[in-house]
Amino acid sequence: MELNMKESEKFIETVSIGEKVFFTQEGTFPELVQSEPKKKSPDAMRGAGPDEKVDAAIKVAKFVWDIIKDSTAQAATDSACTRILSARDENWQRYGEAKDFETKEIIYKLNNFVGVNCYTVKFKVAGTCAAKNPEFGGMWIPNAHVTFAECYANFPWNISGKAKIDTTNISNIGTVEDPVPQVVLNITIKTDAKIAFNWESHEKTFEFKLNGKNGATLV
Repeated sequence: MELNMKESEKFIETVSIGEKVFFTQEGTFPELVQSEPKKKSPDAMRGAGPDEKVDAAIKVAKFVWDIIKDSTAQAATDSACTRILSARDENWQRYGEAKDFETKEIIYKLNNFVGVNCYTVKFKVAGTCAAKNPEFGGMWIPNAHVTFAECYANFPWNISGKAKIDTTNISNIGTVEDPVPQVVLNITIKTDAKIAFNWESHEKTFEFKLNGKNGATLV
């Protein structure tokens, strides 16, 4: 039997980073949708670095990729990751000395007021950075992807998610001779559910700085 939630039913939406609660709000599902903030990238991310044409000097393997499909997390394969390398050499195998990076775990969940979990997503941005090419300088990213500890949706909820690199925010935080590419990576998680007799959607976007030296940092 299909479950039709009442429009007046209230929920608790929570975002935690590691063990610390970062954000929480309460309200009906339509109220949660209306309260979703319009995030903007920091001005400091725009045009940073000494080389204003750094976007022509780097090669981003993929600007958009799926991380969740039909409430199922996608594995960290070549189709679910990106690379940020020099345009002079796009073969990741010719970059060495890379180091692993991993953000703190982000926990995004929604419970109803009687404590039933509607959905829970636990994820990290991970990969390798600070890779070097023997032919030229700089620090590069052979791999960046999203890993999941949990991706769960209770009926009638459905989750989808995408990772997207903001093409207007490609910068060089290094020097012209030793570039360190930096981009803005947005992780957007979309949830759908049937409220009364209508399907409603809600999106939550998490913004990261991703650079060749340190990996990913939540903004």
